[in-house]
Amino acid sequence: MPFAPVRRAIAGALVTTGTVALLAAAPAPAATRWAPIDQAGPKLRAKAALTCGPGVARATRTPVLLVPGTGVTAAQSYSWNWQRSLTAAGIPWCSVTPPTATLADIQRTGELVADAIRRVQRTAKRRIAILGHSQGGLSPRWALRFFPDTRAKVSDVIAIGAPQHGTTLVPTAECRAKGCAAAIWQQARGSRFLDAVNSRAETFRGISYTNVWSTSDAVVMPAGGSRPTSALRTGRGRITNVAVQEVCPAEKADHLSVGLVSATTYALAIDALDRDGPANPGAVARTVCSQPYQPGVDLRNPDTYRQLLSATDAADTATTPGVNKVSGLSLVKREPALRSYVKAKRKRR
Repeated sequence: MPFAPVRRAIAGALVTTGTVALLAAAPAPAATRWAPIDQAGPKLRAKAALTCGPGVARATRTPVLLVPGTGVTAAQSYSWNWQRSLTAAGIPWCSVTPPTATLADIQRTGELVADAIRRVQRTAKRRIAILGHSQGGLSPRWALRFFPDTRAKVSDVIAIGAPQHGTTLVPTAECRAKGCAAAIWQQARGSRFLDAVNSRAETFRGISYTNVWSTSDAVVMPAGGSRPTSALRTGRGRITNVAVQEVCPAEKADHLSVGLVSATTYALAIDALDRDGPANPGAVARTVCSQPYQPGVDLRNPDTYRQLLSATDAADTATTPGVNKVSGLSLVKREPALRSYVKAKRKRR
């Protein structure tokens, strides 16, 4: 299926449709022996690139670590919306920016998120929350699954439109012929990466998981039915799985808007941050349904609209098979191999 530019889809509209095209990968070997839940990950050498707002040091409120999606930087995703909204609400935040626009191996991104979790928690002197849109709601789970020391440092994971079990938008032949970014392969339904991150348990004790999506999402699919890809079900974490339409039935949010501008998503996220446990959709005031965007976002403002288009175009170009305008990124024609630490260590005889 050809990739239609996202910019084409926003003609005459203020909020665009999906930004990321993802594809299928070969199935994982059935005999893989996944690492036990508490098997320590390797020592990390690289440091994550972090940008932080005010109030993170010795924070008096739970700080939020913002993790970007595929094809965009943290600034493109969050500088014009979530960072402003959180600052106005008195909630401290940091954002992590993986290299090559979050298009490289998500295992590497997950390792950088693990480093970011440790550093932000150490600075804040308290547990932190994580919020991510699209891939940004998936990559932190790699850190929590394979670097178990990070779990005690995190109170909440808020994942928005995340391909937790992959997407069925699968232009496989094009990527095999022309090459795609590693992160595209890994977010496909049935990828080895997803088998690994979902192995043994999807959630962990002591962490609250709020998974938000839109049934109108045409990128991360399936978004409807009894088993939407963005929902989490296994493990011992406390979980809320909620489509924005369960709060506001008339909402038409797509993949981009549900994570970047939706007032409903913002209300669910704030509810999760303000309570002990994941968001309670029943506690969200239905007056939110009449609000066009989250606080601080005005797409009638030309500067804000240009920032939205910048994020859209960046992801659109970066996720097209055979197209690579990202410095330092290599396109690949197959999914990267899994790290050795995802497997159980062999016992010595």
